[in-house]
Amino acid sequence: MSHLAILQQAVIRKYKRILILEDDLNFVPDFGPRSLACINQLEHTRWHFFYGGHGCSRRAVLRPGLQLVPPTEGLSQTHFIGLCVPAIQRAETCLTEMLSRPAGHPEGGPMDVDGAYTWVRRRNPEFITLVAVAPLGYQRASRADISELSWFDKYPGIRSLARFARYGKNRIQSTLLAMKSVR
Repeated sequence: MSHLAILQQAVIRKYKRILILEDDLNFVPDFGPRSLACINQLEHTRWHFFYGGHGCSRRAVLRPGLQLVPPTEGLSQTHFIGLCVPAIQRAETCLTEMLSRPAGHPEGGPMDVDGAYTWVRRRNPEFITLVAVAPLGYQRASRADISELSWFDKYPGIRSLARFARYGKNRIQSTLLAMKSVR
């Protein structure tokens, strides 16, 4: 619903480009220089969807720093996503229509936002989707705030252990990304 609200505001305000950063986004250690290079490339490349963080594993590089993803390939982790016109308008229309249909509807019903954007991209194969070859950010491990709590988040003692484990996972992930960017 938060993505849909942003898309609706972008349509009303006639924005040409938007970037949605979710609250559980962590930037990679060398975000500054890599993001500037990526922004420069995006300025000179035609695109409709851009994923700065993603779960993509392909390595066919369009340009250094950017990778073209076919519309049939599902992408997850929309915690760092950009859209351009007309993808903003089409995504807003499609997400609104999905909410009016029952779950499992052949034209797309309510679903998580990752799936909804994948649905939009598949239905609009002319839209160009680019991803950062090495993600610029990653989704921080955190307690879900949009679904029922996991069993380990319901009990005080275990909840503290889960929080500590998430902290450790985030530190390890940040360290591994820093090591990759040095290579």
